[in-house]
Amino acid sequence: MRMLLETGLANALSATLLALIVAAASKFCRRPSLVFCLWALVLIKFITPPLVRIPVGGWHAAVLQTVGEIFVVHGPATAESTPQSDAWLDPDWPRVLIAVWIAGSIGWAGLVLVRLHRFRLLVRQAPLASAPLLDEAARLSRLLGIGTCPEVRMVHGRLPPLMWAIGSRPVVLLPSDLWEQLAAEQRTTLLAHELSHLKRRDHWFRWLELLVLSVYWWHPVAWWARRELERAEERCCDALVLWTFPELATAYGHALLDTIDFLAGPRSTLPPVALGFGHVRHLKTRLAAIADGHPRPNLSRGSRWAVALGGLVILPCSPLLWNGPTSLPSLAATPTGVRELDGRWLVTSVVQNGQPVPDEDVKKMQYVVAGNRHTFRFADLLFTGVHHLHPAAQPKAIDIALTGGVLTSDLLEGVEPTDGGASDEPIAPGGSCHGIYELRDNVLKLCVAFGRTRPDEFSSPPGSGRMLVVYRRASP
Repeated sequence: MRMLLETGLANALSATLLALIVAAASKFCRRPSLVFCLWALVLIKFITPPLVRIPVGGWHAAVLQTVGEIFVVHGPATAESTPQSDAWLDPDWPRVLIAVWIAGSIGWAGLVLVRLHRFRLLVRQAPLASAPLLDEAARLSRLLGIGTCPEVRMVHGRLPPLMWAIGSRPVVLLPSDLWEQLAAEQRTTLLAHELSHLKRRDHWFRWLELLVLSVYWWHPVAWWARRELERAEERCCDALVLWTFPELATAYGHALLDTIDFLAGPRSTLPPVALGFGHVRHLKTRLAAIADGHPRPNLSRGSRWAVALGGLVILPCSPLLWNGPTSLPSLAATPTGVRELDGRWLVTSVVQNGQPVPDEDVKKMQYVVAGNRHTFRFADLLFTGVHHLHPAAQPKAIDIALTGGVLTSDLLEGVEPTDGGASDEPIAPGGSCHGIYELRDNVLKLCVAFGRTRPDEFSSPPGSGRMLVVYRRASP
């Protein structure tokens, strides 16, 4: 479960960084086809499996600690609390986040399906266009190199001209009220624009958007990338229309202005997979682009190869947010029968680096274990972690990974760095230690080593980096 959450968040982080780079590059790029490809890479990055993991700095530890504090530190606790009442202090927040994530995805996907169904009924009820308009659509399809001419239907209401590619045959929907206001050349350019979407297979990218937003419905960058992709897509269609009909640039510009006026009032909401005519606020930018010149509608062969190679390098890479020990089943359940440490434990003595901890500090310590998860409390400080027991080892062994809180260097005072790791560094979420334990009746003896090899005896000599703790079980 933790790996699933880490993969999702790592992809979100990678896509966010890529989106920022693409946004900066788009400011200087005048080729809408290149901008379109770059924003498409951003969306694809959201759902690309992480094939190459790149370790990042320790910032993720602070993030995990912050999240842990939200769920753990601010919860009340009493010395009399039992393991059952303390369980909520150490919730399995990755599973909580995954549950909320999945619930939101299901809700958003359900809403989209309802809107798709309603709009599909509208398309079915829309009447076919007149014979001359169907002939014009067939002529433009041949001119643009489209194999099968789509249906053309007329609708009422303030809908933009759009391409609907759900079903066995694509459909171009044209608002009848707007169509009656346009001259013949304006109609030709608007119809050519919608057919350009089919020529470019833009409807395939609507499904990509739908998949990404179904998973990352909570991520504003996913919605931003979708808007920018559609914006670049409309400019690509503009370029294709002007490349095909350079003599109709003025008529096309007037058609855009008439469309702006037509869509100025309240209008219907389009489903996510509809290929509309673009947002009104973007139409003004498109008019300026038309006035500047007629960019090439497609990428050159060299540009396509450059984008493809860049995608092959960037898409498989993902930051490694968890670089803890792979031997620890971080959120996996402790094997059946290995729950001998379950319960609430009071600390009776602590020796660290050969120095006994004062009794007044010992009395402030408490240890709660449930399965392979544990909580260690010292006064107002709370440390959470997961552990894995090796009861068949002699002596019995335990591996511990910290998931919340930070063990500061004062705990490790006097420990010198070794080849096994700098043991005087604070141990943050993701850090680990190894130890041995012994359980007799209701007395638990635990010896752990920070930044060094596993202890082979229950002792804590000065400078050893070991901590020897003796617990007494207060409740099962």
